[in-house]
Amino acid sequence: MASISFDSYVLSELSYKVNPNYNNDLKEIDVTPDLDFGINISKENSKIATKLNVTLGSLTEEDAGFMLTVNIFGIFSYDSEEIESYDIGFETFIKESTISILWSFIRPFVSDLILRGNKFPNYILPVINVAKLVKDNDVPITYE
Repeated sequence: MASISFDSYVLSELSYKVNPNYNNDLKEIDVTPDLDFGINISKENSKIATKLNVTLGSLTEEDAGFMLTVNIFGIFSYDSEEIESYDIGFETFIKESTISILWSFIRPFVSDLILRGNKFPNYILPVINVAKLVKDNDVPITYE
């Protein structure tokens, strides 16, 4: 078994709303992502449930053309003995691995929604440094 396996995902929210307060005279729009994370680890059955919620834009700020939300919930299996052999530690490995996998699913959803909105140029969420993201953000882990 690999140290971590991706089993499945569920989209719990996927939405795109045009901001009525957007100033059309602006040349750029704010697409800074707001992120929310959560990880639940079941030691009994070696499963991980990770949520990653991403919101871009706003419905009130004039420099945000839209508000887009993608909430994804991923299920993973893991081999604790193999993970424990890595130098970065069990929790850091879990955080970085599961968020990285879910981010790769969120990127095309964001791009597709903006493109289908047909009002703004296509945007592709950048590849992120997940290690830095985990280090800079509180990614809570709970255990069962």
